[in-house]
Amino acid sequence: MGRLVGIPHFLTAKAIEEERLDQGELRKSKVSLDEDDNPLDIDQNEDNPFRQTQAAIARRIQGQFEQRILRRTVNSKNWEGEALISLPKCHEHITVLHLQQFELDIHQKLAAKLREE
Repeated sequence: MGRLVGIPHFLTAKAIEEERLDQGELRKSKVSLDEDDNPLDIDQNEDNPFRQTQAAIARRIQGQFEQRILRRTVNSKNWEGEALISLPKCHEHITVLHLQQFELDIHQKLAAKLREE
């Protein structure tokens, strides 16, 4: 994000090195997790070393943005209190899908790969 908006720090070799080191720290903290820990589970307590590492990295990076980034969500409103995004009501359609054999083969290969991971 910092590179996209042209913040000078994120265009330097130092930033690239920090990013590389951050990835290494995340890998180390992920290895230290118990088998029951899910690093992506937001409901787990703050004792999760992976989540703590992520938070520390995020706080350091946020300091580089110098309040240039705004967070927007689907529920964000403008200064008049009106929704920024006007989305139509969600409609769910359930249909029966008959796949051809080659499509079934692709799905089976993907499912097997996911089971292995």
